[in-house]
Order: sequence, then C-alpha cells, then structure tokens
Amino acid sequence: MSIHLFARPLVQLVLVLLAGACLPVLHAYPSASRAARGSEDVAPILSAARRAIGWGSWPTGLCLRLSGTLTYLGVDERGVTEFTSDGRLRQAFEGELEREVRFDGEVLRLAEHARLWREPQLFAREVELLRGWLHGGYWLDPGAPLEIALAVPADAAAGPTVLLVRLAGGLLEARVELDSEHRVRLLSVPSGDGFLRTEFEEYSEVAREAAWADGAFVGSGVRIAHRVSGELSFGSRFSLVAQTAAFEPLVQERFGPAPDRVDASFDADVPAEIVVHRARSGHLFVSALVNGEDVGLFLFDTGAGFSGLRVSVAEELGLAPFGETRLTGMGGGVTRAGLRRARTLQLGPLTVTDLLLIDTPPGMHSEVDGIPVVGVLGWDILLRSVVELEAAGGLRLYDPAQYRLAAGEWLPLTLHYKVPYVSARFEAEDEVEGLFMLDCGAAGITALFFHDAAQTLGLLARAGGGSEPGEPDSTGRGAGGMFQHRREELAWFDFAGRRQEPLSVLVSTAPDGEADPYSLGLIGGELLSPFRVVLDYAGRRVAILPR
Repeated sequence: MSIHLFARPLVQLVLVLLAGACLPVLHAYPSASRAARGSEDVAPILSAARRAIGWGSWPTGLCLRLSGTLTYLGVDERGVTEFTSDGRLRQAFEGELEREVRFDGEVLRLAEHARLWREPQLFAREVELLRGWLHGGYWLDPGAPLEIALAVPADAAAGPTVLLVRLAGGLLEARVELDSEHRVRLLSVPSGDGFLRTEFEEYSEVAREAAWADGAFVGSGVRIAHRVSGELSFGSRFSLVAQTAAFEPLVQERFGPAPDRVDASFDADVPAEIVVHRARSGHLFVSALVNGEDVGLFLFDTGAGFSGLRVSVAEELGLAPFGETRLTGMGGGVTRAGLRRARTLQLGPLTVTDLLLIDTPPGMHSEVDGIPVVGVLGWDILLRSVVELEAAGGLRLYDPAQYRLAAGEWLPLTLHYKVPYVSARFEAEDEVEGLFMLDCGAAGITALFFHDAAQTLGLLARAGGGSEPGEPDSTGRGAGGMFQHRREELAWFDFAGRRQEPLSVLVSTAPDGEADPYSLGLIGGELLSPFRVVLDYAGRRVAILPR
C-alpha cells in the first residue's frame, strides 16, 4: 500500500500505489523551452522586475524579517520568514503544527510537526527553494542558480507576463506569473496530479533607512509581498499575513543547522522483533499501543508517508480533532481528513510522544486473524528507527544510535514524498536506470510503472508492435480511485545488484494521477519477499540482503 501525507496519501485497497522516482538517466518530462538566464527576450523583464521591488536597494549584511499571522492546515499559528540578499532563507511556523525550513546557502533543512531535521530531496527541495527565492527576491540576482525563459512572447495586450523558472539541474519547470508592475503574482509548480499554487499579494515597501542610516543607498526601499498563500505540498494549505517587516542584523545561526528535539525512545528490555500478522493478500499488520491502550492492528507500510488512525477509534480514545489535510493517491481522487494528536504511540521497543495522526477512512481489511484493523503506520515510525523488514512477514525495530549492520553493505536511499526509493536498472527500448519506491504495501506485485513514465519508456506501445497502447488486462483500485493496468514482460530488471530475468511487471495504461517528473514506479512485496530490507531513514541508506 502506498500512501502519503500531503503528497500521495491514503485509502486502502488491493494495490495502493503512489508516485515518486527520480530518473538519473531518463527524465520523464524533457523540456523544450529551457533558456539561459539573461537571454535576449527575458533580460528586459528581469530588469523591470528588479526595479519593481527595489532589488538593488537591499542592504548588504542584513536580513529582511517578516512576522505575522499564519493559518496552516486550518490551524491558527504565528509565522516568521527571513531572507538575505544572497538567497539564504528561514521560514518558521510557531504553534500546534510547528514547521521550519532553513537554507544556509548550501544545505536545505526541514522539520515538520516535530523537531526532527532532515534534508529534503527532489520535489520537496526544489519547491521550497523556488517558493522562498521568489518571495524574497533572490530569483532576480544574476548569480542565482536558476534557468529562466518566457513561456510566451511578451505582449502586454495578450495578458500577464509568464516565465518558466527552473532550478539549475532541477526537473520542475515552474510557471511564474508577473503582475502589471512586473512583481511575482503567482507560482505554479507541477505535482503528481495537478499544480501547487502560491499567490503573492499586498506588496509593501520595507524602509531600509532605520536599518541602514549612513546614507549609502538611494531611491526607495525594498518591496515584498506581505500576504502569501497556497499549498506547501499537496494538501498542506497555508496563508501568511505579515504584520511587521523590517531589516535586522543577520544572525548566521538562524539559517544553519539546529538540534533535534528528541521525541522517541527505545526500551532496551523490549525485544526488537515485532509480532506480524500477515494477511492472505501479503499485507503486514502489527499491534501498537495508543496512549497505552491496545486498540487493534495497524497496516505497516513503507509506502505510507504518514501514520493514521480510524476516526471511530480516535474518538473512543478521546483524541480531539483539529485542522484538516487532504489524502490522495493513484487514481487521483481526494479525501479530506482531520488531524489528531496522540500522547504516546508504542510499537515494540519504540515509543513516540505527541505524535500527529491523520484520520484514515476504512480500508479493505476490517480485521486480520480476528483482530480489528484500525490504522496505518509508516513515515513516523521509519523516520525514528532502523527497520529490518521482510515482506514475507518479519519486522524488527532498532535504535538508530545503536544499530550496526552485521553483514552486507549500505546503498544510497532517496526519500521522496516521505517514502523510500532505490535505483534500479531494466530493459525497455534501451537500458534505463531510475528510482523506484520500495513499497511493501503493494504486496501482490513485482513492480509497477506509472502511466506517464510508461509512455515515455515506450512500454505502452509494445502490444502488437504498434504505436497505440494495448488494452488493459484489468483494473485496480488505488489510494485515489480506480486505475487500469496490464502485464508486460521485461527481459531483465536489476535492483540492489540482483537481476531478475525475465520479469513480469504491471503497467498503468491510462492517466492515473501520478504524473511526476521524478517518477517511474514502485517495487512491490512480491519482488521484495526474498530479501531482508534494512531501512535507515535518518542516515539515508538502505541494505537489501538475502533472507
């Protein structure tokens, strides 16, 4: 089962799938409109945009700090945003759903809902930097690592100016709409099943005189949007209204590393081995205590980007609802879901305090071995432990500070949409390498290719040797609804240095809500079953070992 919070979350099924796979060799969406910064057509627009916000008046050695009210996932909080002229940024949400982003000029760091810092990769990294640099104005610095081009020829009579903006070396081609004064009005970033939009409004001048009183500058102050709203990622809506804005002395430490706030502990007297109830479908279920009570079984799923609890059980435990997010997945449908907070959640030796849980709708399993199924455990458990997983039915949790790999070697692990990916090679029209999600929740399959990736790879044109996609063999239900697929045979498929010759895989034959420039597909439980998979999210590494 593949389910994500804020990106590709939940609904349970025979196959619940989700997107995300970086393509080191193949880019699923090559752009035909890439242009270098400063090209002849865009240079006058950038010059006008610099004048519009007073970019040349930014005081060197100071940061611009905005502070005000914030609504995040339906919860009222405080928001603080800081920018420097050289691209460093910090955004902090202060309240029940604390969140903070820091970029020190080299490393981007993110902590969500707890003070466990991580370095976002792929989609999350590109979106955070694009949004921050567009708001703070750094995108206009001639040295900024961006590629900028006109989406259409500049023509005032034809409507607003629209630019295509991409991080140097990135895959996301964002559309940036400027207002009539050449200030950023709208950022649209392509996501798996649509666009993430961020609106920039209510530009106001931030006077520099008080912060820089020696008369070194001429002209007006810097103008910056005082109202910013949209989605940080899928389902995570926010709205920030600045009430104060001023230049302040630059404090380097506020943009760099910060300590974790430990919210998890391991009991050395409790065995690492977790009792697993394996359903006939191959899905893995485990017992966990919520606020000290055994409430039933949870699906354990590496494809779940969050942890959740059924509404009826949460209400029985007295967990009060607050805020709201959205859940979706393969198929493209959307489900609204509330948020709750558990005082403790215990799984084997691991105890997590003040854990954010998402309301999850009933799934395909109402009970396993006569025990009710009440929720799902994913990202939150994997982020705080080293997990040894056997898709055939084994699960062990270890303290990351104490764990040592007894045999084999670590491989790089990519975290995309809060789920794990590894590199795999396979035969399509040519040899291709890309990232595939390790999804023990997709229990009954070997591997699946998402629709857009399958089109790019030529997998849909194989039936009959023609150019049109072949008919689907069957339909499946994903986290976002129904999708169509058929079986194809690859000459070989190789991941973690282990080659399968040949390999029958599933191919999604129609749009499935998983259009993502990093995505190829997933590796399911059937292909994982011969192995012991060791996942170390904190160390961004994985070991795939024979059982």
